[in-house]
Amino acid sequence: DRFLAGAGEPALKQALLAMLTLPGIPVLWQGTEQGFRNQRDAMFATGFGSGGRDHFDTGHPLYRQIAAMVQLRRAHPALSRARPEILAADGAGPGVVAWAMQGDAEAGSTDGDRLVVMLNTAEDRRLLDLDGLPPGARLVPLLALDGDGPVLPANAVGRVLGELPARAGGVWRVEPAPRTAAGASTPMDSAAVPTLDAMPEVVRDTLLLTGTLPPGRDGTLVVDGDLRRAQRLIADAEGRWRETVPTDDFIDPKATHRVVVLAGDG
Repeated sequence: DRFLAGAGEPALKQALLAMLTLPGIPVLWQGTEQGFRNQRDAMFATGFGSGGRDHFDTGHPLYRQIAAMVQLRRAHPALSRARPEILAADGAGPGVVAWAMQGDAEAGSTDGDRLVVMLNTAEDRRLLDLDGLPPGARLVPLLALDGDGPVLPANAVGRVLGELPARAGGVWRVEPAPRTAAGASTPMDSAAVPTLDAMPEVVRDTLLLTGTLPPGRDGTLVVDGDLRRAQRLIADAEGRWRETVPTDDFIDPKATHRVVVLAGDG
């Protein structure tokens, strides 16, 4: 069956973006760019299932989206030849997946660009949490599946925090950090960073988590990037917080779960 026979257009666009930003030879079934759903429908009026009319339309939104992806792939050889570096992947279920592609001589590229591809495969907004980027760098959008992608800043330790809307996706270029007048990146204030204490090795029924929050600020606890189930954290007089997390959904012993603590504005 065609992709759209069993899934929606947002999922199709994500699948196309993944195919056109990873190594290998992309293969498109004619009619995909026109949103065909039936296996044997013809493109032109005299063919089977055409309904007596031509369907080739260079103005179709899917056609234009695929054309933009192909153009980006041609402009950046790293998208077809580099080795993907996984930056985020939610093994517990749908969510954010992200990988980086480095432009260098091995990838047939001379621009040296480092590109980041991100998808949110969930049907709701999810936490974006990326590590391993240059401290203070910016992610500048080159392509977005819907609308305009945001510029995403990395903090002083190379971490990007934000959120991705449901079924969002795009490609970003990593730009180096702006320099201060003294020639150094702006340092991070460690006192403004929330902490999470070590977790127990064995968990039964519920998971008890503890940590600290910056003075005068509350926080948010996010498990597996699911912002719908985010829990508000309130610190005591000593800046300590504690919260329990139900583990009823943690049924796969091989799945890795991720816990993130975010500091609020106070």
